[in-house]
Amino acid sequence: MTNICEAINCPYYRSESSSGCQKYSVALMCHLIHPGNDVHKSGFEAASQYALYQENPDIEGLKEENEEYLLSDSQYLNDVENIKRDRLPIEYPNRIL
Repeated sequence: MTNICEAINCPYYRSESSSGCQKYSVALMCHLIHPGNDVHKSGFEAASQYALYQENPDIEGLKEENEEYLLSDSQYLNDVENIKRDRLPIEYPNRIL
């Protein structure tokens, strides 16, 4: 079973020992599972509440889908701008900005 969050270097993900996702309190609420209001994608499991897991995932496809989401997420884009201006103490440890 592959930890999807870690494999795609999601900027919201930290290690499970530090509460996993910094955006969603429960991994199964992730935008990769719920990309739209009425959409629910299957095939994901949460071995814990902190990360998504999947057998034989399409890492490149999921990485691309995650990047598309990030580019449309106003909070993430705001954070990136603030980090660039050195005004925000929040870190995205898996992303070089």
